[in-house]
Amino acid sequence: MKICPTGALHRPNAEGMVTVKADTCIGCAMCVNVCPVGAVTIDPVDGVASKCDLCEGDPQCVTYCPAKVLKQTDAGQMARHRMKGFARFLQTAAEEGC
Repeated sequence: MKICPTGALHRPNAEGMVTVKADTCIGCAMCVNVCPVGAVTIDPVDGVASKCDLCEGDPQCVTYCPAKVLKQTDAGQMARHRMKGFARFLQTAAEEGC
């Protein structure tokens, strides 16, 4: 939230999740670059930040995924997963001399 130059990312209350005020967002993508869990994207139609709101705690994509491959996890677990993937990428790049 601190990276947003317009304050478009905010948390309505201390326990709540971060949301995006689309009318305030300028589409700079700074939030996309620093989000530790990859939750923020730039909407290709509107050109502003977009973020899943987890359907207010009951993510329907997880409930109705026909292949049952989606699961809800906490932000800490997701951040660790992304860091491990990035570490593997760096190791492969180093091994290939990039």
